[in-house]
Formats: sequence, C-alpha cells, structure tokens
Amino acid sequence: MVSHGRLRLALETDPRHIGNRVVVGMPLAIWSMLLNAFSMSLGFFMLIPLVSVYYTESLGFTAAAVGLALAVRQFSQQGLMLLTGSLAEQFGYRPMLAVGMVVRAIGFATFVFADSLPRLLVASIIAALGGAFFEVSARALMAVIVPLEQRTSGFSLWSLASNVGLAIGPLIGAVLIGFSFASVCLVAASIYIFGAVGTMLLIPPRLRTAADVVRPPSLPRTIAIVFRDKPFVVFSAIMCGYYILSQQLFITIPLESARLTGGGDSGLGLIYLVNSIVALSLQFPLVRLTGRFFSPVTTIALGSAGVALSLASISLANGLLAMLASVAVMAAARCLIEPIMNTTIASIASNAGGGMLASYFGFSALSIAIGGSVGQLLGGWLFDVSQARGMPALPWITLGIIGLIVTTTLAIFSRSRSARSMV
Repeated sequence: MVSHGRLRLALETDPRHIGNRVVVGMPLAIWSMLLNAFSMSLGFFMLIPLVSVYYTESLGFTAAAVGLALAVRQFSQQGLMLLTGSLAEQFGYRPMLAVGMVVRAIGFATFVFADSLPRLLVASIIAALGGAFFEVSARALMAVIVPLEQRTSGFSLWSLASNVGLAIGPLIGAVLIGFSFASVCLVAASIYIFGAVGTMLLIPPRLRTAADVVRPPSLPRTIAIVFRDKPFVVFSAIMCGYYILSQQLFITIPLESARLTGGGDSGLGLIYLVNSIVALSLQFPLVRLTGRFFSPVTTIALGSAGVALSLASISLANGLLAMLASVAVMAAARCLIEPIMNTTIASIASNAGGGMLASYFGFSALSIAIGGSVGQLLGGWLFDVSQARGMPALPWITLGIIGLIVTTTLAIFSRSRSARSMV
C-alpha cells in the first residue's frame, strides 16, 4: 500500500499524463474523475434511498413492488455493462462516460411522473441505461489514468470521493423532499448534467490506453476471452452473494430505519452520514493494514464477513442508535472490498491485454446485476413477510446466513491455485 504523497508523485510523472495540467499536486484529469465519483454518488444517494420510503409511505406501494423496481434498475444497469464496456473500448471511455451521465439525468427526471408501477419501471430502466454507460467507463478511465502500481491508492481515493457524495446526498434529499419528491428528482438529474459537462471540459480528449496500441476485440470475441478466464468467472460468480448483502443499503435498511423511527426520513440521513464518516476515516488505514498481511481475495472475504455480521446484528437493534452501530460495521467492511476489487479486476484485465479494461469491468458487473437484483427482490419480500407475521428479525437472520455462506466460499477460494493466478 502506498501513501497519498507517492500517488501524487506517480501521477505527476507518469508519461500517460502528457498534456494534463497539475492542480494542487495531482493532474486535472484525476481531480475531474474524483469530481465525477462525488457527483455520481451525490445524485444517486439524493434520490434512490428515498424511493423505497416515498413509494411505500406516500404512494402505497408494497416493499416487494419497490424492490422489483429497484431490482429492474440494478439488473438492467449491470447486466448491460459487458455490452457498454465493449462499446466504450471502441468509441472511448470519455464520451461514453458523458453520454451515460446525460441519460441518467433523463431517467431521474422521469421519476417525477412515475406515480404507477409501470412508469416507475420505465424511469428505472432509463436511469439504469445511463449507469451502464458511465459506470464501466469511469472505472476504466481511473485504471488508465492511475499508474499500475498505484491503483489501489487511486481507487481508494475514488471510494473516498464517492463516500463524501454518499454522506451529503441523503441529507440534501431529506431537505428537498420537504418541498416535493419532484424537486429531489430534478436536482439529482441536474447534478449528472453538471458531471457530463465537467467530463468533457476537464478530461483530455485523448488518453493513451491499451486500445491505442492493440485494437480491442469485438463483443463476441470479448465474451469468449473472458469466459475462458475461469478463475475470474468463478470469482465473479461468488461475488453475486456479496452483492445480495450490500444492496440492502438501498432497500431493507431504509425501510427498517423508517420502522424504528416511526416513519419518515428522519433516520435515513443519519444512516448514510455514519456510513460515510466511517468510510472516510478508515478507508486508507484498513486497506493499508490488511494489504500487509492478506491476499486480495482473503481481504475481500474478511470484508464480506463484516457485512454479514453487520446485517445479522440489525436483528438485535431496538432503536436507531443500535442500527447506526451496525451500519458503521458494514461501512468499515465495505472499505476492504470495493477498492481492492476494482484493483484486482484492473490487474486481471491488464494481464489479458487487448485494451479490455472496460470489458472486464463490464463482465464483473454481472455479479452486481444478478446478486444485486436478487438482493433487492429478496430484501423487499423478506421485509413484507416480516411485517405481516410480526417477525422483524427474519430479514436480518436470513441475510446473516447468506453472508456466512459467501464468506466461507470466498475463504476456500482464496486458498486455491485459481485465486493466486488472478493477480
């Protein structure tokens, strides 16, 4: 693990950054990408966490119906990323990132009119299409801009910027919804327009990538190459289980917060604020500490164990304070997973050659598409059942068991030859 100072030095001197203006110790392109991470997170968390509460409490939707809409968004976005990743390889990460943010803005604006389940599904799909374009392109751009040996630090900075947006977004959303749900949708949409403009103005139009040297393969060829990478495919399949757990941050946790506080959004902003404060405080120290003693896959297994423990502990929560403690544990655990996973995927893609960064990130997104969709549907259904049967602990015990299975599988995989061959 490297220090922030060494990362800045590497970014300033790396030859890929010719033409990049250095601002306060880092190239302008890096600042722009961190601004994008902040903007994408800010706009997303202004709106999406409020969806489950608003549609169930104000419009009378069931939690399962809202879970279906969120699952459709999740599956559509991540399920399309192999295709959008291949397109980004062909047409460039920067324009695909900007286009995706504009489409996401249109999708969020459409939520203004989504007062029925079919309209909610349409808005969710448009928003998902935008995310499919910008998310995979953004991660590939970060992997291109940051030198190979500094990627963990670079993605840790990316996570920090995202967590700042995560902290502020729900607070702004909670204020705006006091005026109207439409105001939340429109302000969130405008943030993505701002991000698209910033991308086109601040990121150099031509960054040297592997695709500039080797023509990227076609989509069928890309799929064939990735599917032959058996260790990566197995790892991606296991990570479906992790995303079942992590997506509860957008469905069952907001609903449980509303239950514990008697309805409304009063506790929701606090939950995401605590999540962000813990992540901002522990991101670098935890990654640095575990990097000294554990392999990447073992570290991810440890993080999954923490997420499972945090969700299971909510079954014992009898108030908002106890729930905030569980969320803090989850935030610390996720610090171990996301930057290391991004670094690992980028390394595997680099070893594959052929300018396939976005394609590998796109394939890995299938884990989120499958696991996240199952998580949204399962979480909403479990919450409905728990409320109907007077069993508030049911969702959390079930999720804890799933987390135990995921952690055990990752721990076994981390000791295999396949895991060692990935990086």
